Amino acid sequence: MIFKTGLKACLFGMLVSAFAIADDADVDNENAPAIVRTLPKNLDTLFMKSGSELKGKISKEFKSEEDGRVYLLFESDSGGLMKIDKARAVRRVQLAKDKAKFHRNLKIAGDDPNMLWELHAWCKKEGKSFYKDEMLYLLQRIVELDEHDEPARRGLGYQLVDGRWVRKSQLWSSIGYVRNGTSWAPAIQADLERQQEEIRNAQGERKKLFSLWLKETRRPGAQRNQMTNKLMSFCDDIAVPIIMEKEAKEEKDETMLLIYIEAFGAVPSYRANEALCYFAVQGIFPSVRERALDLLRQPHYNRAVSTGIIAKAGYLSAKDNAIVVRAAFVIGQLESPAGILPLIGALTTEHTVVPAADPGRLNIRRDSRDGGVGMQQGSSQKAVKRVFQNVPSLEGLKAITEQDFGYNAQLWTEWYLRSHTLHNLDVRSDD
Repeated sequence: MIFKTGLKACLFGMLVSAFAIADDADVDNENAPAIVRTLPKNLDTLFMKSGSELKGKISKEFKSEEDGRVYLLFESDSGGLMKIDKARAVRRVQLAKDKAKFHRNLKIAGDDPNMLWELHAWCKKEGKSFYKDEMLYLLQRIVELDEHDEPARRGLGYQLVDGRWVRKSQLWSSIGYVRNGTSWAPAIQADLERQQEEIRNAQGERKKLFSLWLKETRRPGAQRNQMTNKLMSFCDDIAVPIIMEKEAKEEKDETMLLIYIEAFGAVPSYRANEALCYFAVQGIFPSVRERALDLLRQPHYNRAVSTGIIAKAGYLSAKDNAIVVRAAFVIGQLESPAGILPLIGALTTEHTVVPAADPGRLNIRRDSRDGGVGMQQGSSQKAVKRVFQNVPSLEGLKAITEQDFGYNAQLWTEWYLRSHTLHNLDVRSDD
């Protein structure tokens, strides 16, 4: 999160005010460097290809008679002795003697802050990464000699607030902020970003597993039960939308669709619930729609939630009356009171259709739904609007409510208002 300067100053001021109640010893501690480093040991350093660093002493460099490779016999600072393949493991070697000039100049500088700053600049010019420990030591030594040296303080991570030097890390951590790369962010934001990264990693893993699974399904002799079990082994709330968008929605094979919905049905999540609702209505095979409906009846899915998913998806107001009928049928079968109002609204629906053609003439027509070509008798007809009475809507209402007002939506609505409204509620206060 990026803060404006004014907001930063406000936060720092509030925190420093809190520090003001500390005793004198605490104030003195604040003005001193948090870590007083000693001069880094002048050791040989191995910069490894793995990214790590080893500090110690190179005892010997030799060529092996067995494999002809060059090895280093290295004694670490902790006392361990290692034999290291120089070409394979080591990126760069920094010898202790390479820093001899720094140590000579350090003795010359003594306790003069100006000369220590000159040595700091020399280190930076010679190689910032090469002398990083020495540069840090110089900054802390300068602060020991002059506690008000602002560049040194800032170089050590201090912030000047109301005339007091306070570490930035102390300020931000005290209000629940944590390091986020090179800046600071609220701990909750860092947690969210970490969770998002974990989800992205999990999504990548599921995509990989699903791709491998798809390859297996195309092998000769692949068994449906075996493939279903394998898909279930990694199908979870993260995998469901991946499978839906990548393959399932466009799948035309009945067997494969049945495998998908079996796997979805084993996942007790909202996204799996959505997927089953989609296939219960939109499935291109009756067997797929029927099995999806069966799975929606499982205890780990809430029928009111499933009803809401179907109603909000707009199936009951679809242009194709067949979709309206399927959706009404599924809602009716779920038998949730949440379906009453949606079914009342879908008792009758208006759709644009092409009337039956006049007999005596053979015409060629193209089916816009599947691109096929068919023939019919009679002359071409103009599309007209037609009102449909949807039997599944009425049957569903009768099953849920044990009432029957036919296709009269007004009577159904009046009954619903009478049955689901509180009456004679006395809101007067007691005397």
